[in-house]
Amino acid sequence: MWFAKTYSAVQAGSIDGTDTTPHDHGIARAEKAHYKKPSADANLTKDPFKTLFVGRLGTETIESALERAFERFGKILSVRIVRHVVTGKSRGYGFVEYDRERDCMEAYKRMNKSLIDGHAILVDYERARVMEGWTPRRLGGGFGGRKESGQLRFGARDRPFKPPIYGHRGEHQAVPDIAFDQRYDDCWREHARRAATAGNQEASTKEPLRRSKSGDHVSQHRASYRQNAAYQPSSMEAAAAASRHGAEEGTSRARHKSHHENYDRQISRSGDARHYRSPAPRSQRDHPGDRQRRSYSRHDSRSPDHRSSRDRSSSSQRRDRAFSRREPR
Repeated sequence: MWFAKTYSAVQAGSIDGTDTTPHDHGIARAEKAHYKKPSADANLTKDPFKTLFVGRLGTETIESALERAFERFGKILSVRIVRHVVTGKSRGYGFVEYDRERDCMEAYKRMNKSLIDGHAILVDYERARVMEGWTPRRLGGGFGGRKESGQLRFGARDRPFKPPIYGHRGEHQAVPDIAFDQRYDDCWREHARRAATAGNQEASTKEPLRRSKSGDHVSQHRASYRQNAAYQPSSMEAAAAASRHGAEEGTSRARHKSHHENYDRQISRSGDARHYRSPAPRSQRDHPGDRQRRSYSRHDSRSPDHRSSRDRSSSSQRRDRAFSRREPR
């Protein structure tokens, strides 16, 4: 199964997300509708990323019962059940806003399909102000629905898309391009968050000129200096950076020099340089036999051909000791 990352009424109307044309009047109406997202002045929660949608509530459920069911996950800022304008009866859904987003996520994971006043509820994140391309149910879109209506909507937590069958397709069907993260039911939320972050960064680069505290306009040169992402340092700053780099490089050279001086000092005290040779890079290392011959010729002033009789006889002595330790047959 997989989930929708952006909302498309035509895609939501098919069980596997392969439809390209509407198959009922509701989808055709949703395609023609122009849904305007709620404004900040409306009677809504403050942060949509901390708000949960709670559906399939009973008509007798009130705000206090909804708050008691969700308050165990963290501090709640507001609870609202949507009611009919004329009769005042509950329309079967509401919204719960938390103080922290992690509490909202925990409630989203654990409260779905739990019972409140004998009804198994549906818990989802708020989509009206977050999901890209969202169209509500009253305009023919949304998710869920009943089988009796013949207008089911797929792609959400309640009814995810079935895996499409890759093969022969009809005239009005096409296999969608399913991303890896669409295996998760909250992929649309992360997609909207990344899009909002990118939009804020783009708007910050186009920030207009501001006034200083004294009332004078900030000059055009300083404004471009502050807003240009590809800023090039001035000559003085470049010189300062070069001097810092030179000082750091000089420090590293001095440290390297002192390291070799310590090795030379230890060699002069011990008289044997073979145990204090600094390791060469891996690309410059050679065969152990070559390294041994070179160490004799450079530091010991004794080549393998001019060793003492004691050195030459060491191998034969080891061989004699090995034979002497053998038991007689």
